[in-house]
Amino acid sequence: MKQFKLYLIVLVCFSMLSNSFERESSKNNKLKSEKIDNRNKDKYSHTTRMLDGKSGSIYSLAEHEINCIDRFGPIRGFHLWGSWGFISNYLSFEFNCQDDLLKDKKIETKSFESQNKKDKNKISDSPTALIDIDADCKENFLGKFQLINDDKKKQLYFSGQCIKLKQKPRTCETITGGKGTKSSWFLGMGSTVSNLDQIPVNAPENKALVSFKMIKTKDDKIAFEYVACEIDMTDTNLQTNQPSSNPVQEKKRIVRGDQKKMNADVLDFELRKKKF
Repeated sequence: MKQFKLYLIVLVCFSMLSNSFERESSKNNKLKSEKIDNRNKDKYSHTTRMLDGKSGSIYSLAEHEINCIDRFGPIRGFHLWGSWGFISNYLSFEFNCQDDLLKDKKIETKSFESQNKKDKNKISDSPTALIDIDADCKENFLGKFQLINDDKKKQLYFSGQCIKLKQKPRTCETITGGKGTKSSWFLGMGSTVSNLDQIPVNAPENKALVSFKMIKTKDDKIAFEYVACEIDMTDTNLQTNQPSSNPVQEKKRIVRGDQKKMNADVLDFELRKKKF
């Protein structure tokens, strides 16, 4: 009889917990749906494919590449968004480029990898694994990047390409993105990759990204710290693929053409005089 009562108590407690979890799940589902409906398409013109978030693992981000080189400009900003799932969310990066800024220009790129790579054996799969992993183009601009989950070397790092400039960017500023999000919820657990939706990265108007990395703030939150710089459009590396016309040479071509025409007219006149 005592065992039956104990079983009944456990069953009631489980039912209460289940109902509570269901209500919280429904609430989260609503929030996620509203988030997608409110996506800022003016600020973020492009998205990566919507893919499974692998139960909140940071390694799920390795399936997304943010590429602005194919859109002829540097990266201006990015933001994680997604749709709610019962076990795992579906995630995507929305991002913004300076589209067509360098269209019909000569674009020189340079590959990069993070200087500070993480040993996968020493980190969790929560967002805090990204702390201090840098994506840094130094004096150049970020053209594309992707998180690399290197199983052979057991490393986690960023890799990508920079838009290479001969002159250093001017008028730069260092920005901490968003208000930050908790690095952990309870005993270091519970913080998932989905929490990164609270820390967007956005360069100010007329500026583009040079570098970014995740930091841990003084109030135990995580945020993206990034550098955004203006592009100097007078840079000698930003030349058109078509050779520009030289006014002096163009003038010489016109003069030579006119001279040939004049010589032909004189010769024709002399021949006519002899004929008559």
